[in-house]
Amino acid sequence: MSEAQEISKSGIPRLRRDILYVGGIYALPEVLVWFYSDRRYENDVVIDRGDVRKRKKKPSKKFREEFGHTPVSIEEKIPWKCRRLIIGTGTGHLPVMDDVKTEAKRRKIALLVLQTAEAIEELKKNRDKTNAILHVTY
Repeated sequence: MSEAQEISKSGIPRLRRDILYVGGIYALPEVLVWFYSDRRYENDVVIDRGDVRKRKKKPSKKFREEFGHTPVSIEEKIPWKCRRLIIGTGTGHLPVMDDVKTEAKRRKIALLVLQTAEAIEELKKNRDKTNAILHVTY
């Protein structure tokens, strides 16, 4: 059994839900951020003009009940100094509030909301003038 698998209650191996399949390999999402930094991130991260930092989601916590998960809201420090903003939603669990989408449009920033694995692949293709918020916790 590989490290990407765990044993279910019935004794059958299954993929852990926090494992992502990217480019032919299984990896934990925090490992996939390593292409930007030599540091391991176990929390959501913000990539702002090449600098990687932990996402500070406290300002968005007040919306948690409404969405069932702490969303990305306009009240966070969003890395707006870019031409393109990519938001990685994990496996689709991270909500992005409409006010973020509206503000991106107002600023004429291309907003891509993708699952984290796809977001990282997109970042690998073109990092130029691109910032990101990546959900790496489940």
